[in-house]
Amino acid sequence: MTEHAKRMRTGDAELVAPDGGPVAYDAARGWGLVTPQVRADGAVPPDAELNGGFGPFGWYRPGMAFRAGQTSGFVPSVVRVDVPAHGSYRVRLVIDGHGPDARHGDVSDTGLDGRDVLVFAGDRQLAYRGELPADGSPLEVEAVVNVSDFVPRGHQAPQAVGFVALAVVGAHARPVRVHVEPMDDGSGPACGADGTRRTPVVWIAGDSTVTDEGAQYPYAPSDPYCGWGAMLPAWLDLGVAVSNHARSGLTTLTFRSGRHYEPVRADWRPGDYLVIQFGHNDQKRPELDARGGYRRELARYVAEARAAGVRPILVTSLARNTWNPDGTYHDLLRDWAQAVIELGRDEHVPVVDLHALSMALVTGLGDEGARPMYHAGDRTHMHDVGAYRIAGMVAGELRRVLGSWDAGADSAEARDYRALAGHVTRGFGDWPLPPRAHDVDRPQLVVDQYLDPLYLKYTAEPYVAGDISPFRKVRLLTPIPGAASADAAAPARRPLDVLLYVGEAIDPEPVVAARPALADALAAGHVVALVAYRTEEITQDPALPIVPVAAMGYLAANADRFGIDPRPASITLAGPLP
Repeated sequence: MTEHAKRMRTGDAELVAPDGGPVAYDAARGWGLVTPQVRADGAVPPDAELNGGFGPFGWYRPGMAFRAGQTSGFVPSVVRVDVPAHGSYRVRLVIDGHGPDARHGDVSDTGLDGRDVLVFAGDRQLAYRGELPADGSPLEVEAVVNVSDFVPRGHQAPQAVGFVALAVVGAHARPVRVHVEPMDDGSGPACGADGTRRTPVVWIAGDSTVTDEGAQYPYAPSDPYCGWGAMLPAWLDLGVAVSNHARSGLTTLTFRSGRHYEPVRADWRPGDYLVIQFGHNDQKRPELDARGGYRRELARYVAEARAAGVRPILVTSLARNTWNPDGTYHDLLRDWAQAVIELGRDEHVPVVDLHALSMALVTGLGDEGARPMYHAGDRTHMHDVGAYRIAGMVAGELRRVLGSWDAGADSAEARDYRALAGHVTRGFGDWPLPPRAHDVDRPQLVVDQYLDPLYLKYTAEPYVAGDISPFRKVRLLTPIPGAASADAAAPARRPLDVLLYVGEAIDPEPVVAARPALADALAAGHVVALVAYRTEEITQDPALPIVPVAAMGYLAANADRFGIDPRPASITLAGPLP
């Protein structure tokens, strides 16, 4: 055990320096705040998932003034504490309200008020939602965090994790002190032979509807994608930990082949739980038909968990918000949900029928009523608030199904299942949908949503590294600050120049640098749109290039938002891009 880890057992780590500034993370010390300078120096990995689940937008610079077209929101404070081993840790974090203003732009539509505080742990699991005390006294938050390796987005292998990460969101919320201590020795069963109770872990396997999705900041709760697994800790007490290994795009096969299963099997122990929800991507693979390959692979996970003394729990797929032209609900996942129910019945495995519960919610609200619960422009994936609500559904069903579970002759299995039911709480109360969530057509980044014919969406945001979505993109480049018409003297409608290209995401800087005409347009206060298209849909005439109809519709629909004239002043067909 390192010396700093020994100190963490007996004392608090101060996060505010004597001069009032932040104590920056230092590997030799082993704790501190992940400041912009720490990130810039490469002292921590660049991945958002390895930094409390948050990373800056590419355009964001600390202290910059808000500009039209940027995302408004909050800049989180990220704390890192190195730990000596994998396992579950109890965390006590003290937060006061004397931090610098963490707001970027107008945040009145985010649903977060001046004293509101969110605390995320690990790779962005919700650990706390509440308020700073009205009397100005500090807030103390306790959480349980499991530390294990995992495969972040864009990586091909598990990355070593030897730290607890915490992210604090709030207008002036400032982490001032943290205490981290192990809850057990990291070995042995959840209930040892000596009767000592060790912390059980809920391991989660699944896809994007379950995952801990990283978020970019400035942050607002309705902006990032979020799976219900990231919100499940909010509905459980401090007697159980959650380790979520679900990731976007995964199937029952690729969770294994993509090495996401390896860290789970390396660290699980008897008395833990394995919660499994797939289906959204399996249905796109002919070898994973509902009652064939899909059921077979689920049964394999169940058998492996049981062989290790781990208690499997099956969850049917989250329902999509999909409708037929005649206004009836279009259930794309019925067969895959039924296959899970049948497997649970045949193998005597508890089943949380989330598909039925979420479909009832969606059909009760109707298409338009359900849309604010999902990410903007999306009919499968939710944002933080929607995922929090779904996690509450899952937790409630865990309590109902497991609370009276009869395992027959296996009394130990019944005891463990009933114990998990006892860890379910009321969460952090109702989380109302913020006003921004009702802006369902706002520009957004589409990830892992490639099941035709759900929808076609253009987006003004950049790609995330590793994005596998084939949806075409529009990226808008705003005028250079200080340009002739970029600031106070800007016209009501900026001229728009379009560059058409074929392919995946492009880095705009070398593209503009290689095209002086675009650079001149930006310097003159124009807006430049980089628009991707597919050659199979448009045969371009270099003398008369065509902007895809859907892209033109997107630009027209968002003309007011970006202050642009949607009729292009120029259209250029790109050759080979740098």
